[in-house]
Amino acid sequence: MDTTEIKAKIKSVYELTRDTVYNLNIRWLDEREYEDFAEYSKVLKARLEKVANDVVFVKATKRPFGFVFEYAGLDFQVYAKVDCAGIKCVGNHKK
Repeated sequence: MDTTEIKAKIKSVYELTRDTVYNLNIRWLDEREYEDFAEYSKVLKARLEKVANDVVFVKATKRPFGFVFEYAGLDFQVYAKVDCAGIKCVGNHKK
């Protein structure tokens, strides 16, 4: 798999999940004292599986809020903060 294909895939995952991540982040900031983060993890995983069945959900994260997924042997994180959203390569969780 070449770099162009990897970039296209992670961009697609980001574009199809960023609104969900951002909206859940805002809700988490308001409700974290009352709600279980595991429920947010379930929603994030379900959203990822709905939009991309060829990537693997690794975990949800609180700081920064979002999730890590594996694709092409690398881990990427889709995240949201109050004023922005983004995606970054975070290495490989299997090492």
